[in-house]
Amino acid sequence: MNHIHTANCCQSDHSCADHDASHAHGPGCGHETAVHEDHVDYVVDGHLHHAHDGHCDCHGKT
Repeated sequence: MNHIHTANCCQSDHSCADHDASHAHGPGCGHETAVHEDHVDYVVDGHLHHAHDGHCDCHGKT
């Protein structure tokens, strides 16, 4: 599946109700991956999550 970055909503305080706050995105986490520029995002509830530096940013809708 090809996901397109359509909005820039990067924020260090992003919170998503689709998974527990202790959930860690990574290989085998259960979320589909999407290559986004120079990194990998995770598709969660119709938007892209980018986990880094101990938090998760929203990188736009799919």
